[in-house]
Amino acid sequence: MGQLNEINIYFNKGRIVVVLFVALIFIALGIWFITDALGANVQLGNPIIKFVTGCASILFFGWLGFLFAKKAFNSTPALIITSEGITDNSSGTCAGFIPWTDITAIKETKVKNRLFINIVVKDSAPYIDRQESSFKRRIMRTNYNTYGTAIGITTSGLQCTHNQLKQLLDTKFSEFMKNNPKANLA
Repeated sequence: MGQLNEINIYFNKGRIVVVLFVALIFIALGIWFITDALGANVQLGNPIIKFVTGCASILFFGWLGFLFAKKAFNSTPALIITSEGITDNSSGTCAGFIPWTDITAIKETKVKNRLFINIVVKDSAPYIDRQESSFKRRIMRTNYNTYGTAIGITTSGLQCTHNQLKQLLDTKFSEFMKNNPKANLA
């Protein structure tokens, strides 16, 4: 983008490395469960349950590790905030570019002690439809049905706090509305 007054917020690589390390531990445990279940001398519990648990652990934490490894080696900012809008690359279901003209409100939601910043837009359908997979579209539809918006941002993996990001987004949205009072009336 390269715009004047562009604010880039990057992923917190330290937190990503910790999540990758935890994922690797659970993948190793999954491998141990499978090899123990297939061995002649099963040490703990039912071998079928151990085999299924091991497979589930490898699949889930392997998928999680893959997603976080992509973020760890990606230099793209998680969020880009400009005078034109927000570019969200912060999650697996990132919304992409969200012009200020689409935004009607910026709200907070708390889910199991984790705070999210919800970007309420006039029409969530284009943001849902641009998702690459049906799984991601389903997640965004669930967010929309539950929270009134498909776009949610958490700062847990970012180089800023929740309050810093919320204040920044509120300020930039207010500035846009002040300079463009008729922009969001449609």
